[in-house]
Amino acid sequence: MSLKAPSPTSVLDVALQYFGNRMVITKEEVSTYLGYSHHTLQKMLEKKDTPLNDIFYKAGKSWVCDVRDLAGFIEADKHKHLDSSPLNMNGKARSPKHTNASQWRGQ
Repeated sequence: MSLKAPSPTSVLDVALQYFGNRMVITKEEVSTYLGYSHHTLQKMLEKKDTPLNDIFYKAGKSWVCDVRDLAGFIEADKHKHLDSSPLNMNGKARSPKHTNASQWRGQ
């Protein structure tokens, strides 16, 4: 009988598993983890009003962030966009806003 490691249960658990339990990660690692190109993440960081700016700090010549801050950013972003999800809170698909099917299909 083999014992399996418990599956991750939180965003932080998943991130820690992905980064090999390291707490400090580079900007390049964050862009890969979030699915952005390095260039796209840099452009996002150049905008001063993005919450991503709050999680990075300078360590020597590199910009890094704490995995816990990244997990917090992901959680906050997930909850911010919950209302725009195509699913209702009960997991069922939302009905289209148009009552006439031809309007909904753009005809």
